[in-house]
Amino acid sequence: GHDDAWNRGAYLAQGLAHCGTCHTPRGLFMQETALDQKGEHYLGGGGIIGGWQAFNITSDTNSGIGGWSKDQLTQYLGTGNVPGLAQAAGPMNEAVVHSFSKMTPEDISAIATYVKTVPAVDDGPIRPRSGWGTPATAVDHLRGAVIPAVAKVTDNPIDPERIYLGSCASCHGAAGTGHFGGYYPTLSHNTTVGAANANNLAQVIINGIDRQAKGQTVFMPKFGDVLSNAETAALVNYLTKQFGNPATQVSEADIRAIKAQAQ
Repeated sequence: GHDDAWNRGAYLAQGLAHCGTCHTPRGLFMQETALDQKGEHYLGGGGIIGGWQAFNITSDTNSGIGGWSKDQLTQYLGTGNVPGLAQAAGPMNEAVVHSFSKMTPEDISAIATYVKTVPAVDDGPIRPRSGWGTPATAVDHLRGAVIPAVAKVTDNPIDPERIYLGSCASCHGAAGTGHFGGYYPTLSHNTTVGAANANNLAQVIINGIDRQAKGQTVFMPKFGDVLSNAETAALVNYLTKQFGNPATQVSEADIRAIKAQAQ
């Protein structure tokens, strides 16, 4: 009942590309809870896998990627980057580098055609992950302010705005709006920063990104050895509050646990 492109996409997504391996929930014995495109939870999000959140990629507008165009999804699969929307990291970064970017444009388009028709799974968010955030103004009220002496820094509360301006703003901009046409992505309306679970955001800060796909090189340094667990947690919480879902917060213990998963 579908055209050749849809059937080709279904064959690839359900088989060789095995999208459901990460993005479909699993049961008690690690079985996928829905094995085909008629399943109730198929591609509805696989939870934390290898320390990374595998998101809902069904056609639901708020929970999944229903608000993405087919062209945006095709671009994401082929390059891992859609300026102003999403950037691949972690296991999805590996999938882009080693698999999707090697496919023909026709096959990537077919997968996007199919995935865009997967029945919606609504798991409750009030807006899409890319629907959060406003530009930051920290640089305005911090400019000219007295910086505590180094010897007394430990006596002062962690200031995440200073961490952001010192570690992140040179690439992402003082306002978080990015640079160079999306090479350094905006943090507002960003699917990673706006997620209900900050796991992936923390992972990116800790581990960075290094991707070469379709002739594009994307690099973000890792800060896991530079920032303490407390500083990382404070930065994550500042980013989600300013640029993402303000209800998403992490603790120092959460950061410690995320680092332990990678060891």
